[in-house]
Amino acid sequence: MLTGLRARTTLLLLVITLIVAVAAIAIGRQTLNSLRHDLGSVLVRDHARVVQQRIQSRVGLELALSQRLAASSLLHEWLANETSEPARRRFIAEAEGFRQAFSSHSYFVASETSRNFSYSDNNTGSDLKQGYQVKEDKPENAWYFATLREKNGYWINVDFDKTLGLTNIWINVAVQDSTGKALGVIGTGINLNDFLREVLSSSEPGLTTMVVDRKGNIVAHPDVSQMQFDLAATRESEKTIFRLLKPDAAAQVRTMIAAEIETAAGPSTMLAELNEQPRLLAIAMVPSLGWSIIAALDMESGSLLSPLHLSGLLIACALLLMLLLAASTLGVDSLILRPLLRLSESARRMANGNYEVELASTRTDELGQLTRVFDQMAAQVRTHSQNLEQQVAQRTSALATTNRKLTDSIRYASLIQRALLPDSALCENFGDEHFVLWRPRDVVGGDLYFYRCGPQGQLLGVIDCAGHGVPGACMTMITHATLEMTLADTPWQQPAELLKKMDERIRKMLSTDQGQTKLATSIDLGICHIAPDRQHLHFAGAGISLVRHDPEGTHWHRGERRALNDRKPGTYAAETIPLSSSQTIYLTTDGLLDQAGGDAGYAFGETRLRAWITENSHRSMPQQLQALQSTLASYQADEVQRDDITVLAFRLHPPQ
Repeated sequence: MLTGLRARTTLLLLVITLIVAVAAIAIGRQTLNSLRHDLGSVLVRDHARVVQQRIQSRVGLELALSQRLAASSLLHEWLANETSEPARRRFIAEAEGFRQAFSSHSYFVASETSRNFSYSDNNTGSDLKQGYQVKEDKPENAWYFATLREKNGYWINVDFDKTLGLTNIWINVAVQDSTGKALGVIGTGINLNDFLREVLSSSEPGLTTMVVDRKGNIVAHPDVSQMQFDLAATRESEKTIFRLLKPDAAAQVRTMIAAEIETAAGPSTMLAELNEQPRLLAIAMVPSLGWSIIAALDMESGSLLSPLHLSGLLIACALLLMLLLAASTLGVDSLILRPLLRLSESARRMANGNYEVELASTRTDELGQLTRVFDQMAAQVRTHSQNLEQQVAQRTSALATTNRKLTDSIRYASLIQRALLPDSALCENFGDEHFVLWRPRDVVGGDLYFYRCGPQGQLLGVIDCAGHGVPGACMTMITHATLEMTLADTPWQQPAELLKKMDERIRKMLSTDQGQTKLATSIDLGICHIAPDRQHLHFAGAGISLVRHDPEGTHWHRGERRALNDRKPGTYAAETIPLSSSQTIYLTTDGLLDQAGGDAGYAFGETRLRAWITENSHRSMPQQLQALQSTLASYQADEVQRDDITVLAFRLHPPQ
């Protein structure tokens, strides 16, 4: 018995395939073979005749108008005496009607006497504009002399005119006086793209139409690369219909073109290989233009069966297909689709979180086995889901407790760190003559600022410990404690000595018994000491510089490059700054200078800070704080804060 789904489906498809194959062979074999050639001949002849009529209508009309204009007595009068402006104006007035009648609304005149080429189009209006001089030694002017040599008095040429910037089918008509003397050439042009679209276009698949002249040159083709341009300047054309055909077919086509043969029944047809592909050709003549239309049909891709011939075949095929469709639909629906839909719906319910699924199939084929395996999987998923939910709830509760403890600890650390900041002392001693921008990257940070006031004067500065968050905050505690110890035994007016002793103590604190540093960290620190008489300011920096603004401008006092606890101990020097006038002092950590932003994402930098100080130094200190916050926010935009930012600024006035 055929109990497997694969066997049942294979048998069903085999039966359907045999029925379709037998019916198709019996009904269509003889019909298609007998109709293909006849219908192809009718199609290709009709298309060739249509193109023939289009060309006669489109090109023939333009040629007739050009010939009428060439016979104008006013044109003859003007070309015989080009210097006569009245004669020129009379001709232009008459030619304006012809220009409007031409499809391109343009015409051109080339004089035999002066060899001047002039043209009139929509841009020139009713006037004539001189383009260039026709010369025999220029290949692009060969059309002029070819036209004068033609016995029938006209020359049709496909070419690109550089002066006019147009690729046209040019209709050139010789102008002669009553004695047969050549006066020049006049004519118009048909846009090549418009001609190919309107004349050679066909909606029939596999049908290609081309136009050749008496020598077989391809003058029009849907594929422009197949066309031969500027035949007048071409001695031996390579783009001919004969090169696309085998010798026997080429000789037959050559004879028909040369003799302008066309049967009474319409265009002549023949089977030939075009570009080594079998094609059914129809050749129609346009003797008045010396052109031949060649329509080539690909018998395999063309639609060759008319509704009349196909009606009986289509009805029979439709009935057969309906029967096959009904049988296959019922069979596939019963054997495959319904069970698969049940499985799909059950899977969708499981995806939505409903694991109470049980299909309980009694089938013995593959779908039955799949359904039972699906039921087992659903049961296992239910069990695993219940266990997982319990574990997730337990882990979530534990993580929430841990996170709460960590958050509370960090917030408490932030309160401790903020308690170290000397905001009240700064406000008491400087009032509105200072501002502080302190912005840790995280809840706690590695930046700190300090202020001390006593008999030795005033001491203040900024600290930048390497690291962020909790590690950075811990380093600020170590640094703050070291600063307190150092201030207790070192004169304040010696900031360089303060830096040196702090470096020594921090190295001992963070080193092992063997003298190696335990932590790979460094500390930037800038210290300002203001003498009690406020006559001088002493500054020393380790990785931090001082920026000063006075009436003479903005000055940058650079600290030492070596930070505290750097790889090797270093020396530090202090700089004394006289306070002879009002001074504004700025101390900043590298968080502000290194902050990325702007259109290119560059760092804020020293140059931008110097420009900001120069621009805002006249403001009060609270106003400067607002301006700096606004400038930083605008520059930073969507960029993240990279580092802790601290700016301490204060204004000093000379003693009265």
